[in-house]
Amino acid sequence: MINSANKHAPMNFNFYLGFIMFKPFHILIISLVILHPAYASNNTDQSDSKIATLAKQGTAAAQDQIGVLYAEGQMVAQDYNKALKWFRLAAKQGYARAQYHLGDMYYHGYGVPKNHQKAFGWYELAANQGHANAQLMLGWMYDEGLGVPKNVQQALKWFRLAAKQGYARAQYHLGDMYYDGYGVPKNHQKAFGWYELAANQGHANAQLMLGWMYDEG
Repeated sequence: MINSANKHAPMNFNFYLGFIMFKPFHILIISLVILHPAYASNNTDQSDSKIATLAKQGTAAAQDQIGVLYAEGQMVAQDYNKALKWFRLAAKQGYARAQYHLGDMYYHGYGVPKNHQKAFGWYELAANQGHANAQLMLGWMYDEGLGVPKNVQQALKWFRLAAKQGYARAQYHLGDMYYDGYGVPKNHQKAFGWYELAANQGHANAQLMLGWMYDEG
């Protein structure tokens, strides 16, 4: 089994402001338009109006970003209930980031009772669309038996999918699995390879394991 001292703690609740579609300035505009409707009526800038339209007419990316603002208390008072509302609207449209965010809300019990089964369900929807963080969380939950029966092979599958997208925490986990022979035959060369990928992205535990393996040969 993976050394418990090496395994990552459950991820902190962490959203992604300015991700892909919206620059930080546009996020500010979204918050002004949704939270202060008078702003939209007094502003004639076409780009601002476009963002306002996207948010008001149900564009999932805009809904998810508003959820982020409420969840993190960025530019607005933190309000998990409002964050949940917006995440749900986007998630029900199949938007992977919002599904992942809902998973986090249920996993940590933010604005809702902690429920690992519901968290797993939302993570799974996002993971099946290729969301790397959600894939990592499925691996973690299968490994720990949280909200789903423990299944090391499923954990391995989801860690591998996230790792192949370049996600350092998943690469580190795969290194642990090969190092300890957990769910796979023990293979220090493969372990080293995965640790090295994670270490090159600045993952401290992976860097520690590389130092250890170089020291021990």
